Amino acid sequence: MKGLTLFLFISIIILLGGCNVNSEKNAFDDETISKAKSVTKSYVQNNYKEVQSIELTEPYINPMGAMTIDGEAFEKTTYYSVHYVVTSCL
Repeated sequence: MKGLTLFLFISIIILLGGCNVNSEKNAFDDETISKAKSVTKSYVQNNYKEVQSIELTEPYINPMGAMTIDGEAFEKTTYYSVHYVVTSCL
Protein backbone atom coordinates (compact mmCIF):
# COMPACT_ATOMS: atom_id res chain seq x y z
CA MET A 1 0.00 0.00 0.00
CA LYS A 2 2.85 2.36 0.85
CA GLY A 3 4.52 1.65 -2.52
CA LEU A 4 1.29 2.41 -4.41
CA THR A 5 0.87 5.73 -2.59
CA LEU A 6 4.47 6.70 -3.36
CA PHE A 7 4.02 5.72 -7.02
CA LEU A 8 0.84 7.81 -7.36
CA PHE A 9 2.47 10.81 -5.67
CA ILE A 10 5.51 10.68 -7.96
CA SER A 11 3.30 10.22 -11.03
CA ILE A 12 1.20 13.27 -10.17
CA ILE A 13 4.34 15.39 -9.61
CA ILE A 14 5.74 14.33 -13.00
CA LEU A 15 2.47 15.01 -14.81
CA LEU A 16 2.02 18.44 -13.24
CA GLY A 17 5.65 19.35 -13.87
CA GLY A 18 5.35 18.42 -17.55
CA CYS A 19 2.57 20.96 -18.04
CA ASN A 20 4.94 23.81 -17.19
CA VAL A 21 7.88 22.81 -19.40
CA ASN A 22 7.06 25.14 -22.33
CA SER A 23 5.01 27.74 -20.52
CA GLU A 24 6.90 30.73 -22.01
CA LYS A 25 4.93 31.79 -25.08
CA ASN A 26 7.19 34.65 -26.18
CA ALA A 27 10.62 33.14 -25.65
CA PHE A 28 12.18 34.76 -28.73
CA ASP A 29 14.78 37.51 -28.64
CA ASP A 30 14.64 40.49 -31.02
CA GLU A 31 17.33 39.11 -33.35
CA THR A 32 15.48 35.82 -33.80
CA ILE A 33 12.17 37.58 -34.48
CA SER A 34 13.68 39.92 -37.08
CA LYS A 35 15.50 37.04 -38.79
CA ALA A 36 12.32 34.91 -38.90
CA LYS A 37 10.29 37.81 -40.31
CA SER A 38 12.89 38.53 -43.00
CA VAL A 39 13.00 34.85 -44.00
CA THR A 40 9.20 34.77 -44.18
CA LYS A 41 9.04 37.94 -46.32
CA SER A 42 11.76 36.58 -48.60
CA TYR A 43 9.87 33.30 -49.00
CA VAL A 44 6.63 35.06 -49.95
CA GLN A 45 8.34 37.46 -52.37
CA ASN A 46 10.19 34.62 -54.10
CA ASN A 47 7.20 32.28 -54.38
CA TYR A 48 4.35 34.65 -55.26
CA LYS A 49 4.44 36.94 -58.30
CA GLU A 50 3.93 40.70 -58.01
CA VAL A 51 3.26 40.86 -54.27
CA GLN A 52 2.75 44.51 -53.36
CA SER A 53 2.61 44.32 -49.57
CA ILE A 54 3.17 41.77 -46.83
CA GLU A 55 1.82 42.10 -43.28
CA LEU A 56 3.14 39.68 -40.64
CA THR A 57 2.06 38.98 -37.07
CA GLU A 58 4.41 38.42 -34.15
CA PRO A 59 5.86 34.89 -34.01
CA TYR A 60 4.38 32.39 -31.60
CA ILE A 61 4.94 28.75 -30.66
CA ASN A 62 2.41 26.40 -32.23
CA PRO A 63 1.11 23.34 -30.33
CA MET A 64 3.85 21.16 -31.85
CA GLY A 65 6.56 23.48 -30.51
CA ALA A 66 7.69 25.20 -33.75
CA MET A 67 7.90 28.95 -34.31
CA THR A 68 4.99 30.11 -36.48
CA ILE A 69 4.36 33.42 -38.23
CA ASP A 70 0.98 34.30 -39.74
CA GLY A 71 0.43 37.09 -42.20
CA GLU A 72 -1.24 38.46 -45.30
CA ALA A 73 0.16 39.15 -48.77
CA PHE A 74 -1.62 41.37 -51.27
CA GLU A 75 -1.34 41.54 -55.05
CA LYS A 76 -3.33 43.87 -57.28
CA THR A 77 -6.49 41.74 -57.18
CA THR A 78 -5.48 38.76 -55.04
CA TYR A 79 -5.22 38.26 -51.29
CA TYR A 80 -3.10 35.45 -49.79
CA SER A 81 -3.18 34.21 -46.22
CA VAL A 82 0.34 33.22 -45.17
CA HIS A 83 1.00 30.63 -42.47
CA TYR A 84 4.75 30.04 -42.24
CA VAL A 85 6.29 27.53 -39.83
CA VAL A 86 9.99 28.05 -39.13
CA THR A 87 11.37 24.55 -38.87
CA SER A 88 15.11 25.16 -39.00
CA CYS A 89 17.32 26.59 -36.33
CA LEU A 90 17.85 30.31 -36.87
